[in-house]
Amino acid sequence: MSNNNNNNNINATTSTTTTTSTSTSSTPPSPPLQSTSSQIPLTPSSSNNNGKQSVRKKIHTSHRLEMKKALPNRNDHEKATLLAATNIERGSRMVKDLFTHFVFFIIFLVIVVLQRNSPYVYTINMALKNSFMFDEIPTLPYPKPYMGINNADDFKAYLTEQFGPVVTEMGMDNPHAMNKVIGSVVRLRQLRVTDHSCPTFGYDLPCYAVTYGTHTRETEPIIGTNGTNYYFTKDSHGSLVFGYNQYMYDTSGYYVDIPISNLTDGIQQLYDNDFFSENTRAVIISFVTLNLNYEARATVVYLLAEWTAAGSVDPYYTMRTYRIEMYNNAEDRFRAFLEITFLLFLTYYLYFFINEARIDYQLGRFRYFITSFWNILEVINLVLFIVSVILYLIFLGDNDRRTVTISGEEYPNDLEILGQTALVFYQLSAINILLLAFKTFRFLMLHRRLYALWITLAHAKVQLITFTTMFIIMMIGFLMSGWLTFGHEMDDYNGFFNSLGTSLQYIIGNPPSYADMQYTNRALGPIYNILFTIFMFFILINMFIAIISNSYQEIASSLDKKQKNKHKTMLSKWQRYGLSIKFLFRKNIYSVYDIVKLLMEKIPGLFQEVNLSSQRVYDEIQDLRLGVRYDEAQYYTDLSMKVYHERKKYLQEILQAKQNAKVTSGGEFELKLIGRSKIFKSYQMSEWLEEQEKNQVKMEKEERRRQKELKNLELRQKLDRLLTLLGDSSVVSQSISLHNSVVQQQQQQQQQNSNNNNNLNNSIINSIATTSTANLIATTLMGDSSDTDSNPSDSDSQ
Repeated sequence: MSNNNNNNNINATTSTTTTTSTSTSSTPPSPPLQSTSSQIPLTPSSSNNNGKQSVRKKIHTSHRLEMKKALPNRNDHEKATLLAATNIERGSRMVKDLFTHFVFFIIFLVIVVLQRNSPYVYTINMALKNSFMFDEIPTLPYPKPYMGINNADDFKAYLTEQFGPVVTEMGMDNPHAMNKVIGSVVRLRQLRVTDHSCPTFGYDLPCYAVTYGTHTRETEPIIGTNGTNYYFTKDSHGSLVFGYNQYMYDTSGYYVDIPISNLTDGIQQLYDNDFFSENTRAVIISFVTLNLNYEARATVVYLLAEWTAAGSVDPYYTMRTYRIEMYNNAEDRFRAFLEITFLLFLTYYLYFFINEARIDYQLGRFRYFITSFWNILEVINLVLFIVSVILYLIFLGDNDRRTVTISGEEYPNDLEILGQTALVFYQLSAINILLLAFKTFRFLMLHRRLYALWITLAHAKVQLITFTTMFIIMMIGFLMSGWLTFGHEMDDYNGFFNSLGTSLQYIIGNPPSYADMQYTNRALGPIYNILFTIFMFFILINMFIAIISNSYQEIASSLDKKQKNKHKTMLSKWQRYGLSIKFLFRKNIYSVYDIVKLLMEKIPGLFQEVNLSSQRVYDEIQDLRLGVRYDEAQYYTDLSMKVYHERKKYLQEILQAKQNAKVTSGGEFELKLIGRSKIFKSYQMSEWLEEQEKNQVKMEKEERRRQKELKNLELRQKLDRLLTLLGDSSVVSQSISLHNSVVQQQQQQQQQNSNNNNNLNNSIINSIATTSTANLIATTLMGDSSDTDSNPSDSDSQ
């Protein structure tokens, strides 16, 4: 069928096409391609290919690129069928992709769990905290633990009376210590700011900067009272430390390595030499412990005391635990096998992603590819995976973790840096696990009810955008109001992020202390609490729940309605899913695109037939003699029928674009239709169903109009027969143009002489009389049309 014979009716089929289809199907088929199956013998014609052709899809080929060459030579119906086949093939492959994704996800999860071994890490960290952090300082007037200290005197008492004696007992020479300090050294590092590092506003008083930085830090030597000098260094060869008041501290400062055998005296000596003063902004105490009982794990401990410009001390701590020896037993060797498998999977995903980008670029769809949400998520996930692999290889390639001297008195800088590397690696792994969990929803779209979450959010996106705008405005208003009203007294509202966290906790039912709010501001405290509860909790949150609930109800009803209108298939959906997984382990498995292409070549116009049945397609697939099994033939039949129903959407889009002059002869427009949400309403199923109903109503109206025209035609034929009996068969054909001739004659009256006008008026009167007689007869027949239809013989006799 040529392009000139195309029409806008998708289901229409000419008699020529039907005749061709029938004659072609009666001819014994000769498979054009070779098959390796031995179940059904191939005809001799198929063996002449010598294995050079195969309908089985290769890794390096792409049906979309093949279509780029094939589409220009196809008519609109064939283009729509091939595009639908390509999309159905991509959808059927999603089951295999989901299976591969789950295997990859489980492998990565097992690797991270075995590497981290969180129960061991938790046990070690809790033991260290119980040793020198949770116990109270006994000599203080009000005993408190490390996290309870709030001034410089408390910090001094903690170092000299609790921390020093406890850590001294953790030396390598103590056989009873479970966690031993590597190097038998504790590093104490101080970060100071210079005098007059902030504006004095004309006052003759010292001023110290609030934060520590490159422009405010002090670099001059500290001269002790006994002549000991402490020098500044830009890099202490350690790692970055994250704080509470200030987000991060670099590796510069004044540091002193104190042997644990003389730790308490060494700390007291620092105080005697005025090592700490008003210039101090942070004191970082770090050391590394080793526990051989839990797979040789090292722990880098940081005790951070931030000295504020107001004179208070805010304590903070960090622990980074990791394994020194990664491969020691059978479990580690099993993990090594999983790590190699993970690298193979990662290489496959990288190749597949780059190949898809290359194909879309060649098809002119690269903009659609890079703006896809799932592709953006895939890029982030792959980049983080690559960074994680690089960090892990750096960690494994560092030989200092094996050659470190645990008995000497030297601070292990390399182990501290490895602790930072391990921290970043595990944090990236946690993010990757979360991204893999999100990516799972991409594959769940093969089942609508499993994909209901994303469909619901997409269906309600307009309402959610409106709600989010109102929510952000109200949240910022209450956040800033709480910060300014209560931030100077309450920790919950001290700072932007603290206020934000408190507001979010308030929304989910964990409000701050109402007594503290009322105590801080007796006037605004109750008002703030009441307004926040009404607007944020009662109104906005319930509005959000209503939007999601209504959207889900619409989606659920749409799913039920679509389930009722579902086309009958040979296999159930779960049977097709099972076969898709089985096909991973079978040979001679063909793609749907190639099956459809073979059917189109064998029987042109097959997919254009009206009411094409599954049994017909099944028989034609068997006649291809590809050596497929019974269940495989059923599987291909169901997918081919999906192509048959799906092609109509593509044909509508192509015909509409043709009317708008968007289609070129090269097929670029058709190639851009693959996977477009404009055609496949996967995310807005209710709108798709409404569109289908509108199309159905439109077709019914068109059918009623056609029937009405047929009845009018029959009525005109009967009127002609009646007028023939009356002796004037030309009245009906002349009645339409008679009125126009009368008007023209009336316009020419003023241009003729009076004698001609009189004659012309007489002829017009006669014509009008004749017309009136014909209209009277037609009106009588229209009123009695039912009688005329039922009794044609009576009309003839009259």
